[in-house]
Amino acid sequence: MFADFHFMRPEWFWALIPALMLLVLLALLRKDSSPWHQLIAPHLQQVILGGQRLIKKQPLALPLLLLTWLLAVTALAGPSWQKIPQPAYALKRATVLVLDMSMSIRATDMTPDRLTQLRFKALDFTEQLTEGELALVTFAGDAFVLSPLTPDHNNVRLLIPDLRPEVMPVQGSNLLAALQQADQLLRQAGYPKGDVVVFTDGFNNGSHNQIMDLLNNWPHRLSIIAFGTEQGAPVRLENGELMKNTQGAVVMPRVPLQQLAQFTRRSEGVFSSATIGDQDLEQIVKLPPLSELNNSDPLQKMEGDQWQDSAIYLVWLLLPL
Repeated sequence: MFADFHFMRPEWFWALIPALMLLVLLALLRKDSSPWHQLIAPHLQQVILGGQRLIKKQPLALPLLLLTWLLAVTALAGPSWQKIPQPAYALKRATVLVLDMSMSIRATDMTPDRLTQLRFKALDFTEQLTEGELALVTFAGDAFVLSPLTPDHNNVRLLIPDLRPEVMPVQGSNLLAALQQADQLLRQAGYPKGDVVVFTDGFNNGSHNQIMDLLNNWPHRLSIIAFGTEQGAPVRLENGELMKNTQGAVVMPRVPLQQLAQFTRRSEGVFSSATIGDQDLEQIVKLPPLSELNNSDPLQKMEGDQWQDSAIYLVWLLLPL
């Protein structure tokens, strides 16, 4: 108990300074050698000052005053040594942020490229999403969980600047695996329904029907922000060279905007091409929590601890004084 003893408002101890000044002043005035005794004739001091009689009649007045002052200041400082549980509430909302790390994300139809814009947009998203839990998944040829669901969005934010396609062990654009991984994350965390937000420039050829089949029975809400254009652009690799196919031709990955928009309509989410401003993110962040759409309580009760202010015990001591 004593190891946890502390004062919740220690700045109130500054109020002891006037008490010390008062103590010194009264002590000086009660001495015979005080300035008043030097100015008034000895035969008039007893009549005019009368201080000696007051001191004899009330010898405990000053100690009681100082004791009361000390107890009052200590009470105001808020002594505490134990915590009491307090109800706390958090929004029941879970979001899985899915980032595309395929080689096509280095295409240069955005300045300076899709990858740079995607990372900036992802950082802005983690800052604007202030409620609920957030997870991070990346995908290329396969999907990988970088951060499970957590209420501390800063954990996700710290991982984003270092992401790049070259660190992915398998190349490709397996959006299907990423959606399956997001579904697994949400279910394992106890969310039968959640938001999945995908930043991507496309998906593997031939996986369109499989993704649509998945979304047919998918309980979550899928939103997509697309990076790039339908015309496509060359892919500038990390070493500065342009990406080429096996025939030696420069690769020009195009973004299937219509098909990506079709995915979001199937799950009642939001689709947008990446914009310079925050309009695309605001559409997603302002979506109502799925718990509200289901007419359930959107708030989740949690337990928090709060230090108990024990000043009341000192207040009882002050009453008789």
